[in-house]
Amino acid sequence: MDVSHRKTTTGGSALVQGLSAVSGRLGDIAVIWLASLLLALPLALSLQASISQSLGHSEAGTRMLTGWDGLWFRSWEAQATGLQQSFKPAVVGIGAVFEGLDAMVTGALGSLPAAVLAAAGAYVLLWVLLSGGLIARYASPSQPPHLLRAGAEHFLRLLPLAGLAIAAYAFIFAVVLPMLTGIEQAALLDVNDERVAVAYAATKYGVVWLAVWSVGLVHDYAKVMRVTDRSLGALSAIADAVALMWRRAGTVMVVALGVFGGFIVVVLVYWFIAPGVQQGNPFKILMAFAVGQVSVAARIGLRCWGHAARVAVLAEDGGDVR
Repeated sequence: MDVSHRKTTTGGSALVQGLSAVSGRLGDIAVIWLASLLLALPLALSLQASISQSLGHSEAGTRMLTGWDGLWFRSWEAQATGLQQSFKPAVVGIGAVFEGLDAMVTGALGSLPAAVLAAAGAYVLLWVLLSGGLIARYASPSQPPHLLRAGAEHFLRLLPLAGLAIAAYAFIFAVVLPMLTGIEQAALLDVNDERVAVAYAATKYGVVWLAVWSVGLVHDYAKVMRVTDRSLGALSAIADAVALMWRRAGTVMVVALGVFGGFIVVVLVYWFIAPGVQQGNPFKILMAFAVGQVSVAARIGLRCWGHAARVAVLAEDGGDVR
């Protein structure tokens, strides 16, 4: 263990240690941001070419430079296929964040265009690679290994955990959510009170997202367990993660809420400053792109913070962080 920590009764110190670790390795965030950008670039260029071909030199193209042309969009929407279906007003500014959250809340991710799903799958694999490298670096602050080299070293060890997590998410959205929806519909069959309907819907999604959050939390701690202890198998890492979360429930909750609070702050700030559709010159378009990318980098930083804080939780618990 490169560093030892005394046990604490809260997760405050873990959050502080995690923030310190991340702030000392901002280059990692830059590398991950660049990798994410390069992954999204082919999709963006393909979509840009389709939109440019559709608009051409028409009056709709001129109107789209200064605002939004609803008539053109309705024509575009009627003919859009595959990746083209992902272009809609909601992708502008904060709408893109809410669109993604809505797809996750309703379990509609599977209905996304195949190209988007393929890119999402590649992004998941990218984060499996990067998570191993990040955790290894945060666990060895005095002699941090190379990010990508450490990630490659742990990739095959973390891949089964990712597979199990995806299977659990699929079960939640393919089995649990439809089951709860059926119960909701049966209960509301003869009910006309809108307040009751809202209460059922809130309860349904509350149960689903408690399950999703729990799976994600176990997965995150299991990754830390498996990277820091090479003797653990996937199921043993999950068991140890659950045991740690039970043993240090208060600390785990504070860390989770702290990182989630950071996410809420980032989203609110982006919501406040995110530009809308009226970006009619190259400078404004460039500024809109820059604001969006700063938001992406901030969210990457939050994920890094979560990894570093969880490593600190294990260290505080007396785990063998090496």
